[in-house]
Formats: sequence, structure tokens, C-alpha cells
Amino acid sequence: MADTDDRLKALAIQFSRLAPEAQRAVYQRMTSQGLRIGQFPVVARPHPEEARTRASYAQERQWFLWKLDPTARAYHISTVQRLSGRLDADTIEAAFRLLIQRHSQLGVVFEADEAGTVWQRRGDVPDQVVHRQDFSGFAEADRHARLQQAVSVLQGTPFDLEAGPLLRVGLFRLAADEHVLVVVMHHIICDERSLAVLMAEFGMAYAAVHDTPAGDLPAGSVTGDDSADRVFAGNDPSSDERLPAGSGQRVSDDPSMPFGPLPLQYEDYAVWQRQWLEAGEAEHQLEYWKSRLGEVQPVLQLPTDFPREAGVRYRAARQHVVLPAELAADIRALCRREGVTAFMVLLAALNVLLYRLTGEQDIRIGVPNANRNRVETENIVGFFVNTQVIRCVLDGGRSLRDVLQQVREAALGAQSHQDLPFEQLVSALNPERVSADNPLFQVMYNHASEEGGATGFRLGEVVIDDYPLPGGELDAQFELTVTGQELPGGGFDVSFTYAQALFRAETVKRLLDQYVLLLAAFCRPGMVRTGDVGLLADEDRERVVAWEKSPSLPHAPVPIHVLFERQASAAPERVALQLQTATGTFASLRYGELNRLANGIAHALCAEGVGPGMRIGLVAVRAFAQIAGMLAILKAGAAYVPLDVNQPAERLLFQIRDSGLSRILVEPALRARMPAWPADAPAPALMPLVLPDHADGDTGTGPDVSVRPPSVCPGAVHPDSVAYVMYTSGSTGMPKGVEVQHQGISRLVQQPNYAQFGTATRMLQFAPFTFDASTLEIWGTLCNGGTLVQAPDGLLSLQALAQFIAAGEINTAWFT
Repeated sequence: MADTDDRLKALAIQFSRLAPEAQRAVYQRMTSQGLRIGQFPVVARPHPEEARTRASYAQERQWFLWKLDPTARAYHISTVQRLSGRLDADTIEAAFRLLIQRHSQLGVVFEADEAGTVWQRRGDVPDQVVHRQDFSGFAEADRHARLQQAVSVLQGTPFDLEAGPLLRVGLFRLAADEHVLVVVMHHIICDERSLAVLMAEFGMAYAAVHDTPAGDLPAGSVTGDDSADRVFAGNDPSSDERLPAGSGQRVSDDPSMPFGPLPLQYEDYAVWQRQWLEAGEAEHQLEYWKSRLGEVQPVLQLPTDFPREAGVRYRAARQHVVLPAELAADIRALCRREGVTAFMVLLAALNVLLYRLTGEQDIRIGVPNANRNRVETENIVGFFVNTQVIRCVLDGGRSLRDVLQQVREAALGAQSHQDLPFEQLVSALNPERVSADNPLFQVMYNHASEEGGATGFRLGEVVIDDYPLPGGELDAQFELTVTGQELPGGGFDVSFTYAQALFRAETVKRLLDQYVLLLAAFCRPGMVRTGDVGLLADEDRERVVAWEKSPSLPHAPVPIHVLFERQASAAPERVALQLQTATGTFASLRYGELNRLANGIAHALCAEGVGPGMRIGLVAVRAFAQIAGMLAILKAGAAYVPLDVNQPAERLLFQIRDSGLSRILVEPALRARMPAWPADAPAPALMPLVLPDHADGDTGTGPDVSVRPPSVCPGAVHPDSVAYVMYTSGSTGMPKGVEVQHQGISRLVQQPNYAQFGTATRMLQFAPFTFDASTLEIWGTLCNGGTLVQAPDGLLSLQALAQFIAAGEINTAWFT
């Protein structure tokens, strides 16, 4: 085994010294023999004496994000620790200086050349690494307020990647035997594992410096090579061989020190990774990811409490819960029973939560992979972590056990193809960007094992523990990040970090509670289906039961055109619709008139064979005819399918075919804009939608359908009948048709507890009728006796919108 390892290392060294063309040839030969990148160790870069080194792929992306917004704080990694006991501040300063010598990444800065290539080089070490402040002389309340402010400044001040330093350390004295230590780094030089490595080595460096006789240390500092050698020595038989200056590596002959020199630096890994990937490994791993993720990369739109704003940086907030001990034990038992890990269980539960929350079946979650599967990278400070996309396809009938096994398979496959940088995956798949959404996924799951925390270091007799501070001091990387932390004794701490400008705290608390319920459901025996898991907490269930017994429940659902007809019968002279004409005045259509017009069109549809269970397309501009056409189709017993002729022809054709339309009701002025139908398929019949000349407050031609009999053509329509089929935007691929039943709309608009609808309502119809927000605007108004004021197309500016609202005396609007 040792001989094999030596041969692989020798081969890796030879490979690193070849020209790129030769590396590609050798790679092809090695892979043809069954060798893979995972078998080869990381080796030192061929020219460590060079002044600068190419940034890694992950660092290049961080540089790009920083250039986009140099003031962003989402990628600051920090820890705040309380140190209780006597300690020496000068020794802390000396220890961190030694760490900067040991780990080259702690002292690097970045720059880009004229071609845009990003480089890293050693920067200047500041005269004082540890920023110190003494708050011990203040009263307790003032002391902690000053501490919180100081820590906030240290954590929140943006880093300058070009000037550095990219490591900040603060030591705040609260009393003679109580201090707070803050360490902050930019993600471009570290990851969470690096923070744990740094703090563990800090404890050893502190002890080593503390125990070294003062006469053996250089006056005023400990930055000389000899002192570093004494602290970071080891038993490496080659330790007497000095390494090139500037390599960031130190050696010593003294075997009594805590640990040996670093044989590698992160810069070595960056060069090694780039060589292997460019030789052909990137193409090999990309084949797997393309197959796994497919051609269409959907965007998961979480329902938020507040609207998203483009280009806005969101502050982060966090809520967490420690799982009950019994549930934690059940999760461990489930892992043993199903051959999975706790990571897989918690990730599977998050998939189901997102499916139940959004209704989307194709769920993609970003998962950071430590990417330290090689022993030589375990204790190096650097940005090793690589983000992977775990895909899971769900439906309500799939069992939780099936979901868990699907996640297991996806996680193992991702682990076997973890070397492809996320940045290259994004570039290859080139997903369609929707506003500021993160590419490929919108929700992150991070799993932290028990070992390796930032508190895993010792300072003699000093007691160390986390020192949490209130408030969200950093920016949110994603709208939602879920973290599962394994605790000593087998427990779990689950936290939800979220953009507090998008979600209310109570909403996130409810999601956290539902997540815990899902975890418990995974642990139950039997084939529990994803759609059958109850997500109501006990108090919420009691509230629902109380609602069911309440006499103020909404009326039983009825078809929405029946609700409209009740209003038309009760007050036929009340104004139902208003539309601004070319002269600026408002034309009106009363409930009785609108009902008669819709009845006339419905009779014409019935005469053409339209009846219950059918779907009829509708192409109309925002005007009286549009509403009359919708009502007519419903009165005929069919479901309307709103169509937008402004969208691409192929998308419109897809919607017509997908919804199975045999007839489309079209305004004559829009008929010429209908796409040409393929010759190899029967075309749907186009039926003209025409109102009398006076009906739309403008001009028009056609028979006066209002003279038709007022009764609706026969046809049974029930509350569970489909009222309309509406298609999603298709921004994540092909549009998806969603069937909406009468009873759903009826429940939405009858006696709503979220808004006031009535005869005094003057509602703005602003949304296109192809957008689901129009459901509330149109039917919330017409089913409650209000007036729907139809906004003209092209109302783009806030000023124009405000003027129209004032002119139309609008008192209710719904924007989403």
C-alpha cells in the first residue's frame, strides 16, 4: 500500500511539471487505465518561489461577487468566543502572528491583471494583528453595549480584497479574568472548516508561545523564522530541509512542539486543482452533473411575506430549535435502519418541506461540501468548500422512505463527483437568471458534525464558550439557509437563517415547527406518504377545529358565475365595470348589462357545442369584452384558458396544445396575431368575441347579443368543476398549466378575512388576466357587488399609475 501511494505521489509530481498539452495526453492515458483524480494526492506547486499564484476557481467567483458589491457582508465568516480566566494579550498577538506565517492564506491579497485573470500574493502583515479594547472600566450595561457595538463593527466592516488584511482579530477586555475574542475572515481565504482549524491551532500556538522562555523570543514580536520553527516543528524526517522563501512553510529540528510544518499551502491546492481539471477531469465530472440536473434549471420561488426587490441586499436573521431528545434518538435509529446518515435525513425532510410549501415537484437544494477528502488538505486554512446541487423529484404519493433513499442516492453521487467547481457547473449549464436569484438553487442546507467547531480549542485553564450577540449583523447569502448541527450526546440543533426583509419572524417559526413535524414523520414506521403528513402544530389544529365550529364560516362554495348572477339580480343598475376611453372619460357597464351580454355569448358557445368539462381559450385585451367572455365560458359550463398573444409563438402554441383546446374565443382585432398552426395537427376553431357598439365605450362591430334570452344554456357546473386553467410564466422552462376549481375561487372571495369587499369597493384591475393576481381583482369585486376599474395597458410609471388611481376614484388595489 505504501509503495502504491509513493508511486501515485511521484506520478502526481511529474504530472504537475508537464506542459498543459502533455498533461491532457497523460490524463487521457491514465483514465483509460481506470485511474481517477481521487486516487492522486495534492502535491506542492512546481514554482513556489513565484511572487503570485492564480486564484482558485472558488476564489475567482468570490472576487467577482466582491467587485459587484464591495460593501457586501454576506461572505464574512466569524466566531465570537468568551474567554474566562487569566490570559496574556501579548501572547495572543504572538500566536496569531505565528498562524499567519504558518497559513499563507491568512496573509494574502488579490489583484486582477489587464486580461481579468485573478491572482493572489502575500500582503503586508499589519503592525498589530489583534485589535484590543478595554471595557472593564465601564458599568455593566454600558460595557456590554460598547462590546456589542465593537463586535458589530469588526464583523460588519467590508473587506478590501486588494488591500487586505483579510483576517481581523479583536480582543475585548470585560474584566481581569474575562475577555471576548472575535475572529473574522473573508470567505475568499477560508471556510467553516478553516475556522475550526485556525482556532484549534491558535490554542496550541498560544500554549507554545506562553511556555517558551522570553529570552528565546525576538524583542517586541514573534515574526522571525526561528520562533515559528520552534512552535510549528514536528517529527518529519525531512524537517532539516529549508523550503523556499515566501512559500509560507516553516520547519524545525525540535520534535517537542505541538505539530509539524505544513507540507502544503492552499496555493498548492489551487494550482493542482486547475491542472487536473483543465487536463480533462472537468469534462468527465460535468457529464454526470448535466445528466443529473437536466437541461432545464427551475427557480424555486418561496412564498414570502413581503415582495422581493431587485438588487437589494437583505439582512440576515436566525431562529433555531434543539430537537427533543426522543426525536434525536429516533433519527439515529432511522439512520441505522435505512443505512443513511443524519445529513441525509435532515436534507430529505427539507425537500419535503419545500415541496409542501411551494407545490413544486422538482426541488434543488444547494449543499456545501467540505471538499477535504484528502488527508493532506485536512488542516490547511483555505477556501476548499465546494457547493453542490442535490436534486430531488417529489409528488404527494411518494413515500417518505422513497424520498430518503432518493436523497441518499443523490448525495452519494454528488460525493463521487465533488471536484467540479460550482462556478464551472454554473457556466456550463448557463441557467436563465430571474432577477437576483442565485443560479441553480435558492435554498441552502448546511450540515455540521459534532467535531470541528470553533470552540474546539484550549488555552490552558481558560474556559471557552460561544458568546452569542443579539441581532442579525450580516447579510443573508440566500433567502433561506437551513443548518443542522450535530451536538455532543447525539442531539441536533436546527437553525433557519433567513432574509428578514422577506419573511416575518412568526412565518419562519412556523416553518421551523413544520420541519420538526416532518422529521418526526420520517421516523414513524410504515409507508407514510409525503402528501399525508400533517403540518399543523397542536395549537394551530385546535384553532382550525374552532373555526369549523364557528357560525361565521363562509358560505358553502358555489360556482363563481352564480355569485356574480346573484349580484346582477340584486342590483342590476349598479356599475360593474369601468374603462377609461380615449378622451379620458370613463365608460361604464352595469351588472344587468354585463349579465345579459355574457348570457348572449354563452348561448352562442352552446350552439357551437361548448359544454361542461370543456376548456375554451380566450384572447382579449383588458376591456369589457374580456370580462364578458370569461363569464360566458363559465355560464356555458366550460373552463376558460386565458391566452396572451404577446408571448413567443412557440410558447403560445404549447399552451393551446397542452390544454387540449378545440375552440378559442378571439377578439377580431387580435385574430391576425394568433400563431400559425402546424400543418400536421388539427387547428382549434377560432370563434369571434364581439360586443355591441356601445358596450366597450369605444367602437366595435357585430350583432347585439344582449337581445339573446337571459337564461344560461343547460349544463351542470359544480363547485369542484374547473373554472379556469392558467399557465405559469415559463421562466424556469416550459409553462405549467394549473387547474383552478370554482370552489377555490369561491372560498377566496366569499366573506374574506384579509380584505374588505363590498358594494363600495372600487377595485383596480391591474394584473393581466393571464396572471393569477387577476383572480382576486376580478372575482373578488364582481362576486361582492363592487366596481372593477380596468387599467389601460402600458401603465408603467408610478406617476401614471397614481394619476389613474385618482381619476378612477379607486379605493382598493392588489399588487404582487
